Amino acid sequence: MRQSTRLIRISTILLSFLLSVSASANEFRSPRSAALGGAGHANPLLNDSVFQNPSFASFLPVYSWSGNFKALGEGRGRAYSVSVLDGRSELFQASAAYTVRDELTALHFGASRKVHPKMTVGVGAQLFYSKAMDRFEDSRNLSLSTTIAPTDWLQLALIGENLVTSSKTSQLGLERQVILGTKFKITEKVLLYADPRARLGSTLELPEKPWMAYEAGGEFQVFKDLYFRLGSFRNILHPDVRQNARGFGYGLGWVAPRISFDFAIERILAPEDRLSMSSGVTLYF
Repeated sequence: MRQSTRLIRISTILLSFLLSVSASANEFRSPRSAALGGAGHANPLLNDSVFQNPSFASFLPVYSWSGNFKALGEGRGRAYSVSVLDGRSELFQASAAYTVRDELTALHFGASRKVHPKMTVGVGAQLFYSKAMDRFEDSRNLSLSTTIAPTDWLQLALIGENLVTSSKTSQLGLERQVILGTKFKITEKVLLYADPRARLGSTLELPEKPWMAYEAGGEFQVFKDLYFRLGSFRNILHPDVRQNARGFGYGLGWVAPRISFDFAIERILAPEDRLSMSSGVTLYF
């Protein structure tokens, strides 16, 4: 009973804090995330935690390395990402990623720790090197997150993204947002994700934009080691267009004892039509 009371108190404090600071676009969507329409914040797979939810690393007691590639389509360039995860450290768990796009280079860092067997807290930091600016000036950012797994069929994550904004980061489409990540385990073979988000402030001098957005998707186990994924998004500040976008994604994931392969096709429908493909490999032990 005391543990449950403590869990509720900590959750309330974190929620109040994130809303008070008025918490976006990740610079790289992994193939799994792209296939799910950007969803999965409540249960990022291994190294996805450094991009989607740093606090989830404490639920992943593994060492892992991941490499991802994305073709932006129609001569618009490519994007690469390599990342590492240390989920076995006793003091705290950490992750890091290095991403290269045509217009910038980004470094992501994450650290997390369990405060309860079913609850973790985490902090993420980002550093952007814009090729146009040719420097790191005013291109830093911060995120805070917490993940709760109260039952076997439900997981929740609360993420405050891009809490430190400036004119430089706003040009990249990075705005203060709060994301509520949810995962529903319907059956052992069917997982559903719904991640609404609220935009709570911006330094962008652009026309008025919707303050609510969502990413949602489903993961279906076709065979013991093969997964089909499908998802959609709306009003998301997508890194490929740096604007509010809507679209969908789908893809496959193959998971073996020490390695996994993922592939996704993502389609942006608005504000412009774009098709991209991404693939990745992850080693874990």
